Amino acid sequence: MEKELERYRKTIQLQTVLFAAAAVIVMALIALSLTQMIRPAYANERWASAWNGFICGVSLSAVGIMALGIVLNARALRSQPYLKKQYIREHDERSMEICHRSGHTSYWFDALGLLLGAIIGGYFNPVVALSCLGCLLYICLVRAAPKLYYHKKL
Repeated sequence: MEKELERYRKTIQLQTVLFAAAAVIVMALIALSLTQMIRPAYANERWASAWNGFICGVSLSAVGIMALGIVLNARALRSQPYLKKQYIREHDERSMEICHRSGHTSYWFDALGLLLGAIIGGYFNPVVALSCLGCLLYICLVRAAPKLYYHKKL
């Protein structure tokens, strides 16, 4: 068990560094969005303002989630009992089976790909961005249904 915990500790350290680097990059995107250095190519000023606000909100949410991850990882790295508790929670067989049956791995590719498509598309055409966001909402709702089902069934 000690070898697995040490390997998990290294994984958490790497994850913390990646979270910090990604948070810095996303905060740069927030700054560019707020200063309107990056503006949609679409000529409508109302859309440009709304889109910059959307990008700022999504980016701020992402930074918040990464900051929470950094805090939880730092807490686990400082405390051996909390590290063990987090390791057990992450490697729980029931949770892993629920994730497997509900398509957890493919969900992240779909969701992040559509979010990236919506963000990039929003700078060129509002219809593309809103279509991608609608599809993303649908995928998220469809993903939640099997997860809730298997939570009750297993």
